[in-house]
Amino acid sequence: FKDRAALPQVDYNAQGFSSVDYDNDGDLDLYLCLEVAVPEARPQERQPKFYYHDANEGAANVLSRNDITDQSWIFTDVTQSVGLDVHNRRQTLSAAWGDYDTGGDQDRYVGNVSTFP
Repeated sequence: FKDRAALPQVDYNAQGFSSVDYDNDGDLDLYLCLEVAVPEARPQERQPKFYYHDANEGAANVLSRNDITDQSWIFTDVTQSVGLDVHNRRQTLSAAWGDYDTGGDQDRYVGNVSTFP
């Protein structure tokens, strides 16, 4: 095997991984579920406090669009541009995709950690 591409990510400790054609262009895109946030990587962000009922201090999940061509293997981080960066710091364990609302596009279901005191 030969490494052809690397997924862009700031945080670490991958918990889940799913593939989906979120943009209906015929190729599979990748969604990476991450758990551990790296505060030093985001100095411009205010670091959230830990709340048991609304834990929002986890890592940011990443949606990577497949931009592979014959000449290069490229995955582009589109998390923010498609609106998946909102409430995206929840210690995610896994994600599943399907047309849950029968709207003709892929919907995302995310399983997050529930923390109780």
